[in-house]
Amino acid sequence: MTDDKKEKYFSQQSKIQSGQSVIFSDEELLNLSVRDLNRHLRSLSPEESRRLKQRRRTLKNRGYAASCRIKRLTQKDELDIERIQLQNEVDRVTQENQRMKLELEAFQKKFHDLEQFAKSIGKGSSSYTGDGNVPTLLQVMRPPTTQQNGDSANTESNMIS
Repeated sequence: MTDDKKEKYFSQQSKIQSGQSVIFSDEELLNLSVRDLNRHLRSLSPEESRRLKQRRRTLKNRGYAASCRIKRLTQKDELDIERIQLQNEVDRVTQENQRMKLELEAFQKKFHDLEQFAKSIGKGSSSYTGDGNVPTLLQVMRPPTTQQNGDSANTESNMIS
């Protein structure tokens, strides 16, 4: 059926007829209040009244279904947008995490290199005792401590040992 034929068919079907006269179009049937509809239905037979009420209910249900479809599609689109935004966030955080891992590895390598350097300095200094105890970087950089008797003349030797 072509679009013109469909339109003619549905426009003819959209008029509810009683005998020879047209009573209501689909739009009028939908827009009438229940009170006005009941007032018009008093003059009709019970079968016609039932048919009009059923037609009105069918039209209303179609409208509700259409609005639900629109709402569902709108929500789906909104959720798709939110999903894409969250995926972008996950990608960004993953990249940042990878960057931080690389940075951590670089810091660990620097620390290891500095520690090796400190051990090599410790082997050549007078603080090396020969018993295998090599001062670590933290021991070399330790601030001077004061002795209990108040004598702080040997503070430089305290820093190295």
